[in-house]
Amino acid sequence: MARHWPYVPDHAKRTMIDLVSSYGPAVDGKRFPTPPGINWADIEILLLTPQEAKFTAGSVSQSYTFAAVGLADKRNTKRPRAEWRMLRTYAENPEPDAYYKLPYRENLKVDISNFRQWLKGFFGLPGDPLKPFKTGLWLPRFKIRADY
Repeated sequence: MARHWPYVPDHAKRTMIDLVSSYGPAVDGKRFPTPPGINWADIEILLLTPQEAKFTAGSVSQSYTFAAVGLADKRNTKRPRAEWRMLRTYAENPEPDAYYKLPYRENLKVDISNFRQWLKGFFGLPGDPLKPFKTGLWLPRFKIRADY
């Protein structure tokens, strides 16, 4: 028999998730060396190729492939996971068109949630990396663009 959690208001759930995710380990142990005092507005992601991106936080800058940050598909390691594909979509399309270019999937909300969790874990920053611009639609709080 499954146990049900007691009712917890949504704002309390979000607060708990933010606290846990900002102090928990990064996905697959990959974490960017984010300097202290950085917030989401100080983060810049530049896609150099569809498989590689340069991440910058303040004065720290490093390039990674999708596999190096733990976003390779487990079944086919030459394919990126949905989080990397979202990163590419946001980088290749100017705001606010990027959200509309995401492929329609029934689990898009789950993919957005996983994307948020990966960003928080990778950069080790609290708070939401995505800002709402319409009901149920989000855009990044950080700078992102493609250079290819």
